[in-house]
Amino acid sequence: MRFAQVDDNGATINVVEASDMESVEVLGGRWVQADEADMGLMYDDDWSTFAALWRQPLGAFDAYPIDELVYHNGGVWQSLVEANVWEPGVANWRNTPPDQSTPPWVQPTGSEDAYQIGDLVTHLDKTWISVVANNVWEPGVYGWDEVVP
Repeated sequence: MRFAQVDDNGATINVVEASDMESVEVLGGRWVQADEADMGLMYDDDWSTFAALWRQPLGAFDAYPIDELVYHNGGVWQSLVEANVWEPGVANWRNTPPDQSTPPWVQPTGSEDAYQIGDLVTHLDKTWISVVANNVWEPGVYGWDEVVP
């Protein structure tokens, strides 16, 4: 099994192979089991996953693929498009809550990160469901129905 030692910020500082957690805990520090762990990755406690730190792609050759997870500004972001060169929080990424709760609505920047039919969001203390494809409208304005508990 593979184990990673992470610092207080979640950065991977050591990776070892061991038979069990007890074998690495004697080394001191904070350890998590993670077969995908590698140096340079960030561990997110909320998601219980490792993700690479986001870095600005130089072009299509190193752009992020769709569904790629990255760690940026204290959160894990998922790419919504192929060949994503945008910064998370700017365009084409979604920061979904790790507990799978309904995410807050974020203004889409265009069709690439627009909401689709059936997408759920929270906005103004209400839960909304998109009823139109490629929805870039604010809930309550157009294209959304309020979900009544």
